[in-house]
Amino acid sequence: MKNAKCDAFTERFLALDKNERMDAAMKIHALMCRDCRDFIRLYAKAEKLCAEPLQAVLPQNDPTLALIIKKIAPTASQKEEEGVELISLKRWIISGFILVFAVFLFGVFSTIDGSSKLHMLLFLCFALFISCYCAFFIGSNLNFFIKRFGF
Repeated sequence: MKNAKCDAFTERFLALDKNERMDAAMKIHALMCRDCRDFIRLYAKAEKLCAEPLQAVLPQNDPTLALIIKKIAPTASQKEEEGVELISLKRWIISGFILVFAVFLFGVFSTIDGSSKLHMLLFLCFALFISCYCAFFIGSNLNFFIKRFGF
C-alpha cells in the first residue's frame, strides 16, 4: 500500500467479521483514498468468486477419473460398464397370472359349496395376496419407477 495509514486501514478491514460495519474513521479513509476503495472492491469480488461453486469441466472418458471412481465405488463402475440394468418382468407376470387364475377358479368352483362366510374369508385372503403381490412388485422395482416417472 501507499503509506502507513493505508496499511493500518487494510489490517483493520481484514480484521472485521463478515458483514460487520466499518467505523466512521475507516469509512472516511475509504472515501478519500482511491487505493483503499479499490482494495475493498477487489476484496468483495474475490470473496464473491470464492463463495460460488467450482465450475470445473471434467472430461467424460478421463482414465485418471475412472480409476478414482473405481477405487471409491467398485460396484458403481461395474454397473457403468455393463450399462443400464434391465428389469425382468417375466416372473412377475407369470405369478400375477397364476394369482388371477386361482381367484377365477375359486370363483367358478365355489358355487358348489354353500358357506358364504368361508367364501368371504377366502376372497379376503385373495385380496390380501394381491395387495402383497402389488406391494412387493413396486418395492422390488422402486428404482425403475423413480427413474421412469420422476417421483
